[in-house]
Amino acid sequence: MGRQVSRAARRAFLEAVSAEEWDRKAAETVLADIKAIERSREAARSALLLDALEKMPVEERRAWVASGADRFGGGRFRDGYRRGRNEQRQPHETLQDAPTPDE
Repeated sequence: MGRQVSRAARRAFLEAVSAEEWDRKAAETVLADIKAIERSREAARSALLLDALEKMPVEERRAWVASGADRFGGGRFRDGYRRGRNEQRQPHETLQDAPTPDE
């Protein structure tokens, strides 16, 4: 599903919640559409990842894990910091050895 579909669904949701007369059913319907779009995208991303990993020899899969696969979940660490695309990751920044917020 393309970005235009997603944008249209989000616009429809905003229109539904800003309508003069509140219509919960309309808002729920559009919100369900948005969730379906997001689930479809997530499934496609997962399939692409698994396809790529399936083609890799074990050494490459291990290198992928060592290079920062712990960021796979969106780049968030325990302190909630999200690194920008162009920022370098530091060697200590893994889920196993990242400092806790109180350290």
